[in-house]
Amino acid sequence: MPLPSRLERRRPRSPAGRGQSVVYRSLKPEDILLDADGYCKLIDFGFAKELPEGDKTFTLCGTPEYLAPEVILNQGHGRAADWYSLGVLAYEMTVGKPPFQGKDANEVYQNILTGRIKFPATADTGMKSLVKGLLQSNPETRAGGRGGAEGVRSAAWFRGLSWEDLLARRLPAPFRPPLRGADDTSRYPKQEEPDGGAAGGELDPRADVFRRLW
Repeated sequence: MPLPSRLERRRPRSPAGRGQSVVYRSLKPEDILLDADGYCKLIDFGFAKELPEGDKTFTLCGTPEYLAPEVILNQGHGRAADWYSLGVLAYEMTVGKPPFQGKDANEVYQNILTGRIKFPATADTGMKSLVKGLLQSNPETRAGGRGGAEGVRSAAWFRGLSWEDLLARRLPAPFRPPLRGADDTSRYPKQEEPDGGAAGGELDPRADVFRRLW
């Protein structure tokens, strides 16, 4: 994922998911977009925080269904909280809903702390193994938390995937959004503006201000 030029100097040295010095804390389907080649891009870095190795932060932030237990319990959290969110994302992207739900945030939190994961009978064995590892309540024994990204990349679910080719964008994406050009924003849903007009569809002329960041 390309980083804004002002953040380039903070790019982690390890290819382990771009997470050696930053906790993202906002991983969910709504914050993942596809570029013109069908590759994922993360957006919304409002909760991201630079966090040195071994340090913890105590802010309760994020989407309830994606919060790690240590975040809910205010025990302090680090990069392992992002690995937990990745487990929730993997489950939702394959099953169609988050593993822990409830009628309100408190019930969601209680289900997360209980930690009972129900898989459909048709769930892939490799996916279940990966999700169970990522959704470990203890961040020290959680996949990614105990062995870094290599412990996640080596999961059976990813067997046969060339991470080198993925990083170099040599793998064909299963879906490429049909675009008319680099400035085509028609794939974004239209939003009603306060003056009654519709936002989206046409490139905002002020976009040049933000394009320089990427």
